[in-house]
Amino acid sequence: MMQRRRGLFITLAFVYLLSVFSAANAAATRVVIAYSSINPNSSQLEIARARGFYRKYGLEPDIILVRSSATASAGLAAGNIHFGFIGGSALLNAAAEGLPLKMLASFDAQLTYEIIARPEIKNVNDLKGKKFGVGSLGGTPWMAARLAFEHLGLDEKRDRIQIVAMANQTNRYHDFSRSLKAKGFSVIVDLEQAKIPFVGAGVVVSSRFLRENQTTIENLLKALLESQSFINAAENKPAVLKIMGAYLKEQNPAALEDGFQVLSTNMNRKPFPSIAGLNNIKRMLAVSSTKVGNVTPEDLIDDNFMRKFDRSGSLDRALAGSL
Repeated sequence: MMQRRRGLFITLAFVYLLSVFSAANAAATRVVIAYSSINPNSSQLEIARARGFYRKYGLEPDIILVRSSATASAGLAAGNIHFGFIGGSALLNAAAEGLPLKMLASFDAQLTYEIIARPEIKNVNDLKGKKFGVGSLGGTPWMAARLAFEHLGLDEKRDRIQIVAMANQTNRYHDFSRSLKAKGFSVIVDLEQAKIPFVGAGVVVSSRFLRENQTTIENLLKALLESQSFINAAENKPAVLKIMGAYLKEQNPAALEDGFQVLSTNMNRKPFPSIAGLNNIKRMLAVSSTKVGNVTPEDLIDDNFMRKFDRSGSLDRALAGSL
């Protein structure tokens, strides 16, 4: 009799736990997150997934690579994509076409790119008449290139510089600057030292999704802040490098170290979108687009969530790696 009761108790306990697990899964909110560049910064999304931070806040994400920021913007406006991890140039271009999008956070507020060229190209003058590869025309690396030219005193038309779209960004991020230098490639400029205000990848949603899904949005941002905190905690660096290596398909320790430095640089600031960065991008785009010239960058930002997190101390704890 005792064995029968014990067996019944175990069965009931198992059924109860199974029902709790099923209810938890049923309660998870499915969201689609789109990003357009495979690089150290976008690995933050994968780190949040690998460490279970989305699940912690009741989210079940589908994280998809969309090769064009313009395609991601259109998907956001149509409601097929809930969150976009896209840059300021894509946001401004979308606004110029009347797409109602808002940037809620950006972990990238200045240019951190380097211009790396073939070994025979040694200096800025050697860049004249050359081709530059970017993921897509109008995307974040394209805009970064234009701002870099301005910083270096180059002019695309005068100096016969041609920006060309490559198949995808994986090809350009397979190696990082240290390993490229070891192969004889030339680093023409490190733009991180120039402190050029910019808006790289940020969390973007449609205005309608923002109105109707406040809790889901807050949970997504909390998961990304936990990812930022995890990256910033020094003791987690081996785990971060392991996740980045799998995500970037890169096992070269020197290349991964370069990627980690890019990521950690952007993680060491509060993720408020930069108005100065958007204005910089607008200035570049407005040269060839009167529509962009009519866009007000302040209208594209909603930082209410970030301000709420800042008041609570969450942003400071994320910077300290103690969330």
